[in-house]
Amino acid sequence: MDDRSYRDIRLKTADGADDTGSRADNPDRTMLGKTQLKWLEQTLLDAQTNGTPWKIVALSSPIDETSDDGGKSWAGGYRAERNELLKFIADNHIDNVVFLSTDDHQNRVNELDYLADPSNPSSRTRVPNAFTIVAGPIGAGGPDAITDHSFSNIQKLTDDLVTKEKAKGLDPLGLDPTNPRVHNVFREFDPNADKSRSPVDFYSPDTFNYVTLNISADGKTLSVDSYGINSYAANTFPEPNAANSTRHILGFQIDAASTLPNGVAAGDTTQTSTVLWTHSTVPGQVTFDYSTDPTFSNAQTVTTTETDTAQPVKVQIDGLQPGTDYYYRATNTVGESATGKLHTSAALGTHPGLTFGISGDWRGELSPYPSISNAASSNLQFFLEFGDTIYADYPSPAVPVAQATTLQQFRDKHDEVYRDRDGLNTFRNLRSSTSILATIDDHEVTDNFAGGALPRLIRAFKTPLPVS
Repeated sequence: MDDRSYRDIRLKTADGADDTGSRADNPDRTMLGKTQLKWLEQTLLDAQTNGTPWKIVALSSPIDETSDDGGKSWAGGYRAERNELLKFIADNHIDNVVFLSTDDHQNRVNELDYLADPSNPSSRTRVPNAFTIVAGPIGAGGPDAITDHSFSNIQKLTDDLVTKEKAKGLDPLGLDPTNPRVHNVFREFDPNADKSRSPVDFYSPDTFNYVTLNISADGKTLSVDSYGINSYAANTFPEPNAANSTRHILGFQIDAASTLPNGVAAGDTTQTSTVLWTHSTVPGQVTFDYSTDPTFSNAQTVTTTETDTAQPVKVQIDGLQPGTDYYYRATNTVGESATGKLHTSAALGTHPGLTFGISGDWRGELSPYPSISNAASSNLQFFLEFGDTIYADYPSPAVPVAQATTLQQFRDKHDEVYRDRDGLNTFRNLRSSTSILATIDDHEVTDNFAGGALPRLIRAFKTPLPVS
């Protein structure tokens, strides 16, 4: 992207200092230009729709927030446009977006925050499945000011930066240490980088460096590695030598977010029927296979089509045998599959015993619900979601307002509780392990709701559930 040719001028105060105050929130201020911004948004949306695993955006100016964003930066001088772009990515569930940039004269990897409600400073939340890599410099000012290259000093510099970021309410530097899609984290001089991930594992302020990216042939894994040397003073003309040779500084691998982000689910299961459910982020044909054999050797197949990626697909399966384990699989048009298991109700007159689970009441900002992390391994025959499956009357990252009012807001609330958060999704694991039954309570509409719910709200409640 060209973020120089169409950029508005840098804001200054009367005394010549950077003006990063309220004027930087002007929605008409632009770094990309309106035409280029709309092109970028549409290109990202098309890539998501087409099933492109990784969306790489190259910008000369870093798009992450730091503790010291000056007037030339996105966060310091062009905040409204930055927020519009990141909100577009989040609202349209565009996954695996990686922003590449340089210019800050330090190497760092960072996640991205934005305001879900641009008018509400407390609505800051993380853009799902997106991050930035700031590379370099190859040889420029900044790193050379750090002459103590010991790991203990770099750790101290990192800790000081993180303290400043937290004081400003920012996400700490680096990638979330609990993200299960991140693996093989490497940081020189930190032998525990992968087991005990911390901000210093994603930060190198004292080196001259470059970064390599490798996307696996199947598109599922991105490998990121930084190489370089300790910085040196200007005009010293050092030659390559064993004491300061180009070396591996930091690196990690990250798996692409799934195009079936919520996996699969089965529900309303009887002795002879069930409803199968999935949600694909790419449109097109979705095939459901089901079988009594976990290898699907004798599978039967049902095919449907997803035309709107905002909506899941469901199929009703009849002719099942009572008291039987069934395995099922959904495969979308780009070939990604997710599997699940269900158990049909026992035949009348038989008493084989019954194990099931029940709970309710979960708010979006408390996801991804580690309290149910072992439920999928409990061999349940069904799980009852017993109401208050969202809190429509409570602000959350996806809908940061006191009361959801539009159909889209209600849908976003339901989608929020079942989607990945920071790479974790305990509901996906639970729902793929058993059959789901669900009922409504009050917070699906509003606190102490009574009386007939509007049909559109009932539809919003049923959309993310495997129910007819």
